[in-house]
Amino acid sequence: PSAEEVEAQLQHDIKDDAPREIKDVEPDEESTEIEHQQLQAVEHIIQPDMNDPRLPKFIVIGVMKCGTGATQHFLHNHPDLAQAKQETYFFNNDHKYKGLGFEYYLNLYSFPKENVLNYEKTPTYYKSIRAQSRIQAMNSTIKLVNIVCDNVRRTLSRFLHIQHGVATKKFTPAKLKG
Repeated sequence: PSAEEVEAQLQHDIKDDAPREIKDVEPDEESTEIEHQQLQAVEHIIQPDMNDPRLPKFIVIGVMKCGTGATQHFLHNHPDLAQAKQETYFFNNDHKYKGLGFEYYLNLYSFPKENVLNYEKTPTYYKSIRAQSRIQAMNSTIKLVNIVCDNVRRTLSRFLHIQHGVATKKFTPAKLKG
């Protein structure tokens, strides 16, 4: 079929569809506050001062070998952004979260200059239920940037990463078996 025929068929298919009302999904402030209190009660963690300028404004998460490193590289070169000193693994690590606490976490950031936003990149948060609830308890409006990609390409990239590691003796065959 030609492009005109496809367009005509599409218009015919949707002509009787009722327009859908699109609503902004905003959490009820009261229920969000209750959930926040429940999370804090379960963890018994002292939350940081939300006015602390070191707190990140967004967190980059994502699947391994999908471009989180490249994303960090691009963000690192932006003059209005400052990243944590390392991938923190704070929210999915009990020793860091419960043992070392938020003072440890905040010390991984510099005090930003004016109009500079701090951010964190820890890819493994995307698959951690514990991290998600802890991040929400810290700041229910923080932005998460989730980097994903085609799974076939990701698998190939992971395979090549492992092959390179074996070739450079970074990974031993015994380590790969476990």
